Amino acid sequence: MFAGLSPLSYWLILPLEERFPVFVDDGTPVAGIVVIGGTFDTEPTLAHGQMTLNETGERIVALGDLARRYPSAKIIYAGGGSEFAPDTTPEADLLARTIGELGLAKERVTYERRSLNTVQNALYAKEIAAPKPGERWLLVTSAFHMPRAVGAFAQPALASTPIQSISALREARR
Repeated sequence: MFAGLSPLSYWLILPLEERFPVFVDDGTPVAGIVVIGGTFDTEPTLAHGQMTLNETGERIVALGDLARRYPSAKIIYAGGGSEFAPDTTPEADLLARTIGELGLAKERVTYERRSLNTVQNALYAKEIAAPKPGERWLLVTSAFHMPRAVGAFAQPALASTPIQSISALREARR
């Protein structure tokens, strides 16, 4: 309990948050973007019909930004649910209902609704993406989650470029 309530938690997560460099667009064409779910506060989103995000909501901000920067890129939101609460509304459905708040059309995103964990996010996103050899796909998740996500996505060989959304740690240190 002490670690979670003290600055110690930030120091413990530091190696995860700084493992991958911040993405810089080098001009290489982007075929697609995969955004991993885990961002919605489900009950208020359903109750009020508007996007309510949790502490990893910066992934949704990154989705909106990247969608505008790469208008021809395919976008996949991989967010079925949680293996801890499998009977809840898939996050992909929550995004589909509220995507207009980002100024994007619902059809701009392909919604993966079956996954319950990061490995399944990768497997099902690859099925949807059907990537061609040499294509560049961007993977969006929180900085602390990126090492696990890159490992999971390396197995089906889909996302080659990590895009970590702004980390809570980096913001807290400013």
